[in-house]
Amino acid sequence: MNKFKLSALAMVFSASLFTLNAQAAVLTLGPDTNLSSTAEQFQFTNSGISSASFTDYVLLDVTPYRDLTASLSSTSTGSFTFNTFGLYTGDINGVNTLVKSGDVQNIFANLSVGGLQDAGLGGSYFLKITGTQSGTGSYNGNITLTSAVPEPETYGMMLAGLGLMGFVARRRKA
Repeated sequence: MNKFKLSALAMVFSASLFTLNAQAAVLTLGPDTNLSSTAEQFQFTNSGISSASFTDYVLLDVTPYRDLTASLSSTSTGSFTFNTFGLYTGDINGVNTLVKSGDVQNIFANLSVGGLQDAGLGGSYFLKITGTQSGTGSYNGNITLTSAVPEPETYGMMLAGLGLMGFVARRRKA
């Protein structure tokens, strides 16, 4: 009888581990919806979360010197809480480093990081999102990457404006 209890307990434990791991997902980013060459706008979603806790990942490849802004919002038939929202470098299942933690407020979360870069200028990052909820829920996320360094066109327009102001000032003086 003890052998039966031990094997039943082992089956329940392995089934519970499987269900916990089933809620860890790598979410897919939608296409870039920003037409500008100096900014990207991506969206992602996780619909149909039905367990008590979840851990999700969003993979990002960031070009050098980008500012990142990300936000989350959720809906649920029960209660919903984001526990953590952070930007990491490294491997999801291996060695990784937290770059910055986001601001978590129950059903909303925000994250803002300026001038992303690593030793290779740019690189691979991931967002890690954890939370708990009861009932059936979902959340949506937005990621905006903008150029942290002005483009050459910006400097050209600034110099043209300064030249025009100098020309006007010289004509007035004469």
